[in-house]
Amino acid sequence: MLLDLYVARLKGTRVPVTSLCVAANIPPTTALRHIAELVENGEIDRTPDPADQRRTFLDLSDSAFARISEWIDHCL
Repeated sequence: MLLDLYVARLKGTRVPVTSLCVAANIPPTTALRHIAELVENGEIDRTPDPADQRRTFLDLSDSAFARISEWIDHCL
């Protein structure tokens, strides 16, 4: 999930909750539970879609983006 959000941020795209659940390839309830934990821990931010109040976008927090960038740089 975090890597999907990382790539989306690099591309400048927004990720709806449902898309991240599908990309994770796990049951939706499990994905939603993980998303809730990541939001609670400050790893990702939820932003309502101003055009459609039923939809919410997920983005990496700045600190999570920085940590993942450092990790990727270290691995390469």
